[in-house]
Amino acid sequence: MPTGVAIRDPRGQLFEAAERVLLRAGPGGLTSRSVTDEAGVAKGVLHRHFADFDAFLAELILDRISRIAGQAAGLCAAAGTGTVQGNLVGQLPELFAPAYLTLIRLIIARDELRTRLRSVTGSRIPLLTESTALVAGYLTAERDLGRIAPDADIATLAPTLVGAAHLLFADADGVRPDPAAIAGVVATVLAGSVLPGPLASAQARAPDQPPQEDYGDGAEAEVAADQDEVEVGDPAAGLVAEEGHEVALRRQARVELVFRQVVRGLAQRLQGGADGVAGCVIDRA
Repeated sequence: MPTGVAIRDPRGQLFEAAERVLLRAGPGGLTSRSVTDEAGVAKGVLHRHFADFDAFLAELILDRISRIAGQAAGLCAAAGTGTVQGNLVGQLPELFAPAYLTLIRLIIARDELRTRLRSVTGSRIPLLTESTALVAGYLTAERDLGRIAPDADIATLAPTLVGAAHLLFADADGVRPDPAAIAGVVATVLAGSVLPGPLASAQARAPDQPPQEDYGDGAEAEVAADQDEVEVGDPAAGLVAEEGHEVALRRQARVELVFRQVVRGLAQRLQGGADGVAGCVIDRA
């Protein structure tokens, strides 16, 4: 670009250029020169707007963190609609878009950058902490609406889900995970935490259909098969529901054993972020 020509939104252009370089060359290929070359501007443009390269990278990540707030608002608005698992399955690909995954790798690779971000955000692993807060806020909203068990440990569920999803997307080698694989991770982590309720049942059935129990996890088919053998009004019906809940609890115990080993360190670091998340505003009118 010729000298003296005004650049429209230079910060935004440089941020987008940096993400393209990261996607193509990874953190090791990201330099101030590679960014300005990618943006098609003189190298001095970057240093005119930022104190140094780490300051530029910190501003880039803070800008992307601010976008998570918009995603949180959209996910919170979905609370009480559709299914809990379905809403999360739809959100996770956006939360772990390729550009975000490369930024997380960058944060882990650069100690100075991580230190700068921690001083501003208080997050040990920026982007992952805010992603955990997003999921925690949504699960809290669903718990308030009666679709998540009242005793669900959201401060553990949220980082476990985010950690497991991060591994799933990061291990895909550039190929986005199949929706069924994402749904499997969500259902496994939330097994036993998603409850049937009037709100979920009413939205899952047509107006002329009788209410159907929605257990929200793999116990549904097992419980439904048992219910076919129980007559309406039979006292055994209550026992069937209790047995389905016990199946879900056993499955949850097995799941937690695996996932806690995988994301134990992450969960410990992000615990504060999940606890401190501002809850979604729920309109119960």
